[in-house]
Amino acid sequence: MTGIDTKRQLHAVMHEYPIGARVLELTLAGRGSMGQVWRLVTEIGSWAVKLLHEPPDPDLLDNEMALLTRATSITRSIPLLTSTGSSVLAVDQGHVRVAAWLEGEHPARPSEVATRVGALLARLHKIDAPYRVAFPAWYNELPTAVQWSDLVDRFSAVSPQCADMLRAAAARLGALGEIPRPPMTDLISCHRDIKPANILVRGDSSDLVVLDWENAGAATPSRELASVIMHWSRWWTPQRDAAIARAIHEGYHAAGGRGQLSTLEDFGLYITEAGNHLYVVALAELANPAGPDGDRLSWLASLVLDANLFDHLLDVLPA
Repeated sequence: MTGIDTKRQLHAVMHEYPIGARVLELTLAGRGSMGQVWRLVTEIGSWAVKLLHEPPDPDLLDNEMALLTRATSITRSIPLLTSTGSSVLAVDQGHVRVAAWLEGEHPARPSEVATRVGALLARLHKIDAPYRVAFPAWYNELPTAVQWSDLVDRFSAVSPQCADMLRAAAARLGALGEIPRPPMTDLISCHRDIKPANILVRGDSSDLVVLDWENAGAATPSRELASVIMHWSRWWTPQRDAAIARAIHEGYHAAGGRGQLSTLEDFGLYITEAGNHLYVVALAELANPAGPDGDRLSWLASLVLDANLFDHLLDVLPA
C-alpha cells in the first residue's frame, strides 16, 4: 500500500476506528523509515494515520504497548486499538496505525530543548516495563566482514563510487572491534528512537511530546543516552555541537538518570544501528531500477564514525 488513495482503504480505517464519518481533509504529513504518516481531518477531530512499509513485529508491538501504557507522566502519541484489541489494522495487504493528531513542531533549534530532552530521557529510564527479546540483532550485532565484502563486490559492478564508500564504512566498523553485549542485569525497556524527528514542542508548554514508540525494547540506559546525544548533537557532522551534548548529559543526570558514558562500548546502540541501517539500505539500493542512490548511501555512511570521534565526545562531557 503506497498511500491512502482508495475509498476502500479509507472506509476500512474509518469503519474500524471511532474517528468520524466524513473526510474533511487528507494530506501527507511525512515519510520515515517505517512508513508514511497522513493527517486525516474529520468532523470530530484530526488523526495521524500511519501506513507501515513492513508487517509489524509482534515482539516490538508488545514492547511498545508495555512501555506506552506505563509512561503516564510523558506526553505521548498513543495508537488507537481495533475492535480486536490490536494497535495495528490490516488493510488491503498493508498495515495501518491510527492515533490522535498532536499539534506541535519539531525542534527548530535543538540547543533550546537539549536540557529538557536529557530530563525526559531520565524519566523514561525510570519506567519499569517488560520487554521481549533481550538482545535483538539490529541493536547488538553487525554484518560480518564476509557480508560487507560480498556487498562491496556487488556494488563494484554497478557503482564503483558507492563500492568505495561502503568499503570505507566497513573498514571503520571493523576498526571499532566487536561490541560486546551488555550484562542482562543492565537492560531496561527503552524507546530506542529519541531523535529530533520524534519529538514535538507544543507552543509555550514545557512538555515535550514523544512520538513513534514502535522501536521500544531492551537496551541499557548508558547506550540509549549515548545514542540520544549522538543524534541530537549531530556528532557525525563537522558541525557537531558539544554544547548540546553537554546539555543533554547534564539534564539527564540532574533528573536522576542512571546511565553513564565512559567507554566505546557505551556507543554500542548507536554503532550497531548505524551499521545495520547502512547495510540494509545498501542491499535494497542494489535492486533500484534507476541505480543506487549515492546521496542516500553517502549520508548513511557518514553516520559510521571513526573511534576517535567517540573518544572526543567522551572528552567534552563532564566526568
